Amino acid sequence: MENYYFFDSNTSIGDRRLYSAADWSKVLSKFLENGIYNEGDNLAVTANGTGMTVNVGLGVAFINGHMYENTDSLPLAVDAAEASLDRIDLVVLRLDISEQNRYIKAFVKKGEAASSPVSPIVEDTTFVKEIALAEIRVTAAKSTIDQVQITDKRPADFVDPFVDGARITALENGTVWKNGEQYMQGPLSISEQPYLESNKTASATIQPSTWTKVQNIGATNIGGGTWNNGDYTVPLDGVYLCVLSAYVDGLTDGKTVHTAVYKNGSLSNENRLEQRQASGTADGMLIGSTFLKCNLGDILSFYVFHGDTVARSLVYAHMKIIKLT
Repeated sequence: MENYYFFDSNTSIGDRRLYSAADWSKVLSKFLENGIYNEGDNLAVTANGTGMTVNVGLGVAFINGHMYENTDSLPLAVDAAEASLDRIDLVVLRLDISEQNRYIKAFVKKGEAASSPVSPIVEDTTFVKEIALAEIRVTAAKSTIDQVQITDKRPADFVDPFVDGARITALENGTVWKNGEQYMQGPLSISEQPYLESNKTASATIQPSTWTKVQNIGATNIGGGTWNNGDYTVPLDGVYLCVLSAYVDGLTDGKTVHTAVYKNGSLSNENRLEQRQASGTADGMLIGSTFLKCNLGDILSFYVFHGDTVARSLVYAHMKIIKLT
């Protein structure tokens, strides 16, 4: 069965394209790894200081394409201790896609009291998937939870995609394909690989129907290669991920804006990053990316194009180039 995502409906010919939350999650799960993102308090669990309560800190997580965000310290009640035996409770983030629930929430899973207690298991079924945050040793006959009773069980590595190359550790093992061609296979380690990150906030004029280089901008973070007024010279043979976020202001409703990365001054279909049609003058933002095979000395440059009838302003651009392998 062929499935494809996502396209506008065309009501004039009776062609309606309907999508569900499950469709969005399916697509997002191809790009966003399960786990806790490096943000806020990283969902750390801490003792409340009084009574049988713990707090889950601020943070963000993704589970199977579904996002969880905690914007305030979240108190969770822990059941009263047993009279004579300890138990271990488990704080989890729980994705539940069953029809009656459809949520991600934090819970305390109560363990069994025993002379040698063990933690509850993390559930992973058709409808429920959990991520462990912390274990709580509930001491017999004790009416408070102290920090020493809490053991951090979060994954050792936080998920933090699309950061600068100095902080990226590794991609999943696997194969990258593009236009039917295998670009690379196996461990895609990018630790210590060359990278570039640069921001442009000053306005630049983009003439109509003309590809215009994003330049007059300094590199804010560079870890190999050279950067000269919009041109990045590749320091090593390999596959590079190129990402551009750009905002063109004042586009006429219905006009298109495009982005691309030129290699050695030329544009081909594989170099095009993204295009979109504006729906209003404040709708000129787009983000695009592509993989490019490069050789030592190749020059990569980001370009922007719009189909309006008059010149428009490029008011923002954020560029990243990262060598993958």
